[in-house]
Amino acid sequence: MTRSILPLVFILLSVCFSSQPTGAAVSEWEFDQVHSNFYFTIDHTYARVRGFFEDFSGTFRFDPDKPGESRIVFSIEAKSINTNERKRDNHLRTDEFLHVSKYPEI
Repeated sequence: MTRSILPLVFILLSVCFSSQPTGAAVSEWEFDQVHSNFYFTIDHTYARVRGFFEDFSGTFRFDPDKPGESRIVFSIEAKSINTNERKRDNHLRTDEFLHVSKYPEI
């Protein structure tokens, strides 16, 4: 999952570095749930399973003067997993996979 968001992070940082003049103010943005998604794909035996998480939140903070202090923070509600198959989703929520009762956030 981490590998799939790294290109997005790189693009966001590249855009910010190229569009922010030196001495600019610290900027902070929230992930827009209407225009953003956390998708995943898993190859399983003879099938490819695609899904997404319905409930997530996060912020992106960029400080052009101190890039090392810039941060991306996000949280995904594990129980919001959706593969369009209720029985599979319920199984993925168990302690055999996501264990949402013990780890409600990703």
